[in-house]
Amino acid sequence: MIVSFSNYWPGWGGPNGSPTGRVSSGTPWQEWKYIGAACPPEWPFQTEIIVNGESWFCVDRGPYVTHNSITGAPIIDFLTDKPEYRFREHIKVVVIFPDSPDITFTGQHIPN
Repeated sequence: MIVSFSNYWPGWGGPNGSPTGRVSSGTPWQEWKYIGAACPPEWPFQTEIIVNGESWFCVDRGPYVTHNSITGAPIIDFLTDKPEYRFREHIKVVVIFPDSPDITFTGQHIPN
């Protein structure tokens, strides 16, 4: 599946969230650094996103985490202060929905 890359880091404050805040699923954001992500609201919490062999999990939501207005690709906001891709770069990932582990979407990185 192609997704539109974004990242955030609550430790920076401002639009990134609060340094003392929690992710939407209820736990402190620090428990999810480098493995958590904000996903579109229709994706259930604990949806797994595999990027370059590393698993990330939907644990958060955000006001701008919807779909790319030009391409329609879901926007995934990865909880990292060390982004591997450019803002809104399209990447292909494996997505595993928790209620349907037998249904996955796969792909590879496609540079813009």
